[in-house]
Amino acid sequence: MCFNTVEAQKKNIPKPETWKDLTKPVYKGQIVMPNPASSGTGFFDVSAWLTLWGDDAGKGGGWKYMDALHENIAQYTHSGSKPCNMAATGEYVLGISFEYRGNTNKAKGAPIDLVFPKEGLGWDLEAFGNPHRHQEAGRREEARRLGLEQGRDAPVRQELRDHRDSGRGRTAEERAGPTMRHVW
Repeated sequence: MCFNTVEAQKKNIPKPETWKDLTKPVYKGQIVMPNPASSGTGFFDVSAWLTLWGDDAGKGGGWKYMDALHENIAQYTHSGSKPCNMAATGEYVLGISFEYRGNTNKAKGAPIDLVFPKEGLGWDLEAFGNPHRHQEAGRREEARRLGLEQGRDAPVRQELRDHRDSGRGRTAEERAGPTMRHVW
């Protein structure tokens, strides 16, 4: 999340620490986020919340969270970076976006803090480079990033990174999620 400290101070709005903080009345009309129907970043957020709090055939905690959050959303954008840009310029106090855009705006002098909610963040694996020119380098980098031996299956399911959860009670396979053999 990109949190504009100057605008927040003017409006006496506290910096959130959790995703659930965003459902509090003080944030009503102060949040902008990417539309999950038209933005990959917005879809990624929804996937993360459903992973975190559950789907339960459309009746789980993830959906309840999004219903509550929707009450405080001022605007949905078609761009994943625009919410952070809007927070950086002071149009809104808070933009749900991705870390890269927040760091870029902050480096340019925007009065924003990046907020990493305590419940955790979504993550995914991204492809890089030309797979035909750099196949071997891609395999090595994938294995290095995942701590895997070359040629093993790599987890590709989007998960939530919760630094407080050590995976107690789950097997290594359950923590890793479904796997996929990459074809290089």
